[in-house]
Amino acid sequence: NEGEDPFNGDFGVAYYPANDASWSEVNWDYFGGTLVWRAAGSDPILASGTCGRNLTWKLDETFTLTVSGTGAMYDYDYDGEEDPRPWAPWQYNIRSIVVENGVTTIGNKAFENCENLETLSLPVGLVSIGDYAFSYLGSLKQITLPASVTNIDSGAFSTCEIQDVYAKELASWLAIDFSSSSANPMNNNYSNPAANLYFGNELVTDVVVP
Repeated sequence: NEGEDPFNGDFGVAYYPANDASWSEVNWDYFGGTLVWRAAGSDPILASGTCGRNLTWKLDETFTLTVSGTGAMYDYDYDGEEDPRPWAPWQYNIRSIVVENGVTTIGNKAFENCENLETLSLPVGLVSIGDYAFSYLGSLKQITLPASVTNIDSGAFSTCEIQDVYAKELASWLAIDFSSSSANPMNNNYSNPAANLYFGNELVTDVVVP
């Protein structure tokens, strides 16, 4: 597009000449879009920090957010207040979330409103998913729940567009304590609930209750 806002509707990383002092936020605003501006040759890690007593996070140039370490994530409860999540400035840029082995709990509202999230990887050993942890994710179409998950809190997957839910087997699915209907990813959107449940890679078409 020519003229002002040529990147309107786009998001990504844009680079400017590292030694050109004329570049500033005034220049960046002209181009529009949801862009992260960086000097050419910058470190590929956009941001990093802590998100649990023994957990760290990093966001790279592909907008992959990776959580590493051991134990539970912090909860990020807020309501009309300043968003306390350290990755909040990039929530609309995040395309992929990788939670690595060792993480046991996803905190409340941890990834709420990451509207452009397309892929999510949860670790073996994850036990609990907090309130509204993955709510309002309009671009995420499938999720795989590890067999280790035993508790999912209210609203964890509310107002999403998930169509395919994968679990290891019937026994692990039935072992999950869903604290409310909105905790179940199959009920993530009342007007358009998830269409498919898989055990392993097999689509569930019938359930026989003895």
